[in-house]
Amino acid sequence: MSEMFSAAPAMLDSITKGEDDKEGVAALMVLALSGGMDHDKCQAILRELVETCRVGGDPCVIGVKPQSLKETVAVAWFAMKVQFRDFLSEGLS
Repeated sequence: MSEMFSAAPAMLDSITKGEDDKEGVAALMVLALSGGMDHDKCQAILRELVETCRVGGDPCVIGVKPQSLKETVAVAWFAMKVQFRDFLSEGLS
């Protein structure tokens, strides 16, 4: 995660401030597509974050739910906010 946040520090700030999800999702999408981070590591982190979520009681599976890259990034962003917001906010205060 530190590699992801160091490649896009605005995401860290967005999570801790609870800003609009559209900006955070866009920043994560840019990171995933731009090569600002190793592609394999980025893919592994996105997959790990998505797998922490459930839809209708079933685990999220990339390609099923979420289906598209856009949906995958949105779910990963949600998971990142839920998992790390309190920790990051406390650590940065």
